[in-house]
Amino acid sequence: MGQVREAGKMSGTEQQSKRPISHVLLRLIKLGKPYIGWYIVLCILTAGLSLVGVGIAESLRRIINAATQKDLSLLVSAAVLALGIVILEVVANLLKARVTAMLEFKSTARLQTVVLGKLMRIRMKEADRYHSADLISRINDSAAAAQAGVNAKAMDFLGNMLQIVFMITYLVTLQFSLTFGTLLIAALTPLVMLPFAGKLRGLYEQRQKIQAEQQSFTQDIVQGAEVVRSFSLAAKLRDAFAQKCTAYLKTHYRVLRLEAVGYRLPILVVNGGLLYVLGYGGYLVIQGRLDVGAVAAFLISFERIANPVSSLANLWTELQASLAQANRMFEVLDSARRKCFRRDRFRSSRVPLRHHRTGQRLLPLQYRG
Repeated sequence: MGQVREAGKMSGTEQQSKRPISHVLLRLIKLGKPYIGWYIVLCILTAGLSLVGVGIAESLRRIINAATQKDLSLLVSAAVLALGIVILEVVANLLKARVTAMLEFKSTARLQTVVLGKLMRIRMKEADRYHSADLISRINDSAAAAQAGVNAKAMDFLGNMLQIVFMITYLVTLQFSLTFGTLLIAALTPLVMLPFAGKLRGLYEQRQKIQAEQQSFTQDIVQGAEVVRSFSLAAKLRDAFAQKCTAYLKTHYRVLRLEAVGYRLPILVVNGGLLYVLGYGGYLVIQGRLDVGAVAAFLISFERIANPVSSLANLWTELQASLAQANRMFEVLDSARRKCFRRDRFRSSRVPLRHHRTGQRLLPLQYRG
């Protein structure tokens, strides 16, 4: 059909290399070395925002204890502390959003430039294995999604981890046994997601592969429209396109089913944890081993622990999708590294100086590469 080639010339037959998650993430971080200062600022802001939960919980504990003790001065000081913490949180969030947006633009543009530069050095026969639509997708979509995994999702992952550590440290100072039970319940959230993480990563890669095949097929049809009309291939191509759409939807529905189940299970864990804090915390108050303000602090702290733990499970799943896109991008980079032209092969060394007699003169002949 001339320009209308078999869909999936590359994207349908390529074998994506299976790299460990840590290896992919480290490669992405190494590619972002020029922006190490930006990442340090982001880490500092993330750590500061992780401490906000501790400040709010302590402020709430003081406010409730001041209300139960009818101490107005303590109530005012606790309210001022809470207001100051909220203002600092707003300012820090604005700064973090600005830095993240600027870093996202700069780092993504640089990563796409690196991939494009490597692609320009690849051998023609090696580049011919890739469909043009697939290569464009790897540069525009995969590189952007991979960089977003480091800039946004990895930073959120770090912030949630720090928040959990800070909150647990604070709660231990209030009551150990209640903290221990709270931690056990919160730990159930990532455990219920473990059976879904690996399966979702495989389905994400499968869905990306099918989508790349569909895009390549569509581009072939558009470029070969004249050939399609000349040979009356519209009906066959329409059926083939419908089959590819059906294959994509089947995989997409499987992803949606797993995400629906995996994302809902943490809600059950959170509700059970709240009931535990209220029940056991009330018992400790009756026994005189805990004050009412501390129970309120445990309630808000449990949400500050459970939500990050639940977000960790979801972020891990989303990070899997970003790293799957990074695998597609690294395949092009690795292929360019193995198959690129080497200028040294074409850089001829000097030919030794030779003299040829022509008449009465000696002519030095020398070739310079």
